[in-house]
Amino acid sequence: MSPVLVDSNVLLDIVTDDPVWGAWSAETLARTADREPLVINPVTIALDERGRIYVSESHTDVTDPNLVARISVFDKNGKFLRTIGKTGMGPGEFRTPHAIEFDSKGRLIVADRHNHRIQILTKKGKFVREYDSFGRISGLAIDKNDVIYTTDS
Repeated sequence: MSPVLVDSNVLLDIVTDDPVWGAWSAETLARTADREPLVINPVTIALDERGRIYVSESHTDVTDPNLVARISVFDKNGKFLRTIGKTGMGPGEFRTPHAIEFDSKGRLIVADRHNHRIQILTKKGKFVREYDSFGRISGLAIDKNDVIYTTDS
């Protein structure tokens, strides 16, 4: 049996009880799980010191007027807590939050790919600062001295 790749948006539809896709996603996921093993495919995930799960969302056409670009936060048991950010180009807004990590101070570092920048936010989503002049950031890593390394595509 080959595993079935499940996009994180399907899980978010279920957890947030999306009025359009929630029921369909839940039924389809349950039916598939009965037949095949599942593998989850989020854009990227980061865990804070309390085990809360931060999931970046958005890997679609940035010109789409219905673009969703945010970070969803869940407790360590998977209960939905809140979202951080929204689609846009201002502070705390995203156009493809493609990679996320926490620095040693507990700040959320976001590779905002199509805004060509790194944003630094609090765990609650408050904007702290940004570094711009990047290309299309695909990934990031942070060392013990909080030096941020990025990969570009």
